[in-house]
Amino acid sequence: MDNIDILNNCLALTKCGFYISVNEHKDVYETTEKYIEHLFTIYEEEDLNPKIKAKIIETNTLIRITAYSRTPVGNYTIFHYDLNRGLTEMLKLLESEENDHENN
Repeated sequence: MDNIDILNNCLALTKCGFYISVNEHKDVYETTEKYIEHLFTIYEEEDLNPKIKAKIIETNTLIRITAYSRTPVGNYTIFHYDLNRGLTEMLKLLESEENDHENN
């Protein structure tokens, strides 16, 4: 499945906002490592796999994908270095939530 198909599937499962940000650390002249330190004053660091974090720093590529799936207050955020893998991970989360919601 290509990125557009994955994105369209994500959007179909998202009732509120959906955002993709690429390399936002460059807008403020920070390294990925420094920017991640800043982000994780807001997010939970255990939510970022150490291998993915290392690859984000190595590639100097930070992709943040956020989906407000059912309400404007609860969301999922994925950090990655690869857009396709990040979108795929988000789609799995959204599909899992949809399945849980249908079964309750």
